[in-house]
Amino acid sequence: MNTRYIELKINELIEMGLVKRSIKPYLLQNLEKVSEMCRAKEITPRTPNFMNKLADVCNTVGVIVSYSFKEAMKKNGCTDAEQFMNEYWFQSIHISNGNKSACTLKLSDLYKICGSVEFFDTCTDKGPEDYLHGNFTDDELGMLLNAAEGLDVEYVLDSLPEDETQNEVEKVNKLYIKRGKELIEVDELCAGDIGCMTKLSHSLTNDTFDEITSADTIRTQSEIINELNEETETALNELYKKMIGNAFCGKRETIATADELVDTEQIAEFLEKQGFTVQCNDRVVVKTTVKCEINEGYKESDLQKMAELPNAVNLAVIADCCKYCIKPAILKKVIADVIDALYRVTIKDTRIVMQKVETITDAYSELYAALISKGFSVTNYQCYFVIRW
Repeated sequence: MNTRYIELKINELIEMGLVKRSIKPYLLQNLEKVSEMCRAKEITPRTPNFMNKLADVCNTVGVIVSYSFKEAMKKNGCTDAEQFMNEYWFQSIHISNGNKSACTLKLSDLYKICGSVEFFDTCTDKGPEDYLHGNFTDDELGMLLNAAEGLDVEYVLDSLPEDETQNEVEKVNKLYIKRGKELIEVDELCAGDIGCMTKLSHSLTNDTFDEITSADTIRTQSEIINELNEETETALNELYKKMIGNAFCGKRETIATADELVDTEQIAEFLEKQGFTVQCNDRVVVKTTVKCEINEGYKESDLQKMAELPNAVNLAVIADCCKYCIKPAILKKVIADVIDALYRVTIKDTRIVMQKVETITDAYSELYAALISKGFSVTNYQCYFVIRW
């Protein structure tokens, strides 16, 4: 069968309700694939039940050429598309984070939800792989299921037995900080410090304790700020805003002019007490060189809370989490969606409109620069952006 004949039959199949109209762009761009699969299955116009069998081929092609299917197949290490579709894609899977909630739904529906506008609107940075591997909170499971309801996706919600140790009070004997393989005992941990405890009776791996700032830390910072005059304090606050903005862009360094800081010496002294390195020449360079461990579970909302106490440790954590975890996760998802959208354009299209994921990082600026370098023009709006060619 030639591709022109197949194209005519696709329109008939859509009118008959045997093929969904939504997959038509995929089919028109993969007519050779449809023809090839028909030859492999020895389907011709003279084959009994020809239209039904052609519809099966079209529906199969509509699935296996989609970006989400290819991504899932790649993650599972499968090379046979039809085998993966028949054995895995439409099978039910159980997802759980080990807490109180879990649910069962089809693998294809999980990818459908995570690629939907309804899910983007939740502003979470989680993807299918996060849910498959249990890397999500109970709230993030709720976001997934809310989006599922908007898409009429079926799922079964299960409840796990409540952990009997959750309400137990833990007695802490000693606190440590870790340097290499060595544990060094300390009297207290301040905000942003990464510490260890041993011989806990009720806490499990991955349990987290509330990150409570010590009173001494807050008192010390307040006393220093009170020593600044109003003009210098205003300049310091503006500098902090700049430092926090840079941290969310994955940068540990902020540059300011002496004129911006009013009293450079006093502000430099204050910042050094907060753990920053300050270099004062023709310009003032503020850096955080603190070594920190990245918690891949941090979300932007967690980092925003840390930014309320912008010392050297907290800004180092924010910068590194944004640079190595949050921004790459956002860009991976958005780039996949752009590739998928560009793959589905027709010769009549001149633009595509893409929904944005809410973020305070500069991930989209990097994406726009890459698109412009490839000859596209990009118009940015608050909740979406437009790519033109």
